[in-house]
Amino acid sequence: MTARYVDEAEAIKRVRRIAGPEASASFERWLKEQRTAPQLISATRSAQLLGVKPPHISRLKDQGRMPEPIPVEGGNDAYVLEEVEALAKVLHAEREERARRKEARNGSS
Repeated sequence: MTARYVDEAEAIKRVRRIAGPEASASFERWLKEQRTAPQLISATRSAQLLGVKPPHISRLKDQGRMPEPIPVEGGNDAYVLEEVEALAKVLHAEREERARRKEARNGSS
């Protein structure tokens, strides 16, 4: 079976119209229990969130730090937003630590 993306509100309306309000309420409860697909973002948007230029993404991949890309049919690879945000927090903390060390070295000279 092929995975499809549907508008939840439209699906609930159709079930209500075809099977009645009780069935649509049951369907709505079931629908809320289903997992949702992760939000995907482009490599360019990933670079923006990470605070790097897009070519730096390749270096992060080579270092094994960049999340695994998701192949998108008919397009470029994409990345899971939550995974990129987690890496962005790590990189931000590393930058802050380097800045603190640099400030400490310059202050002690």
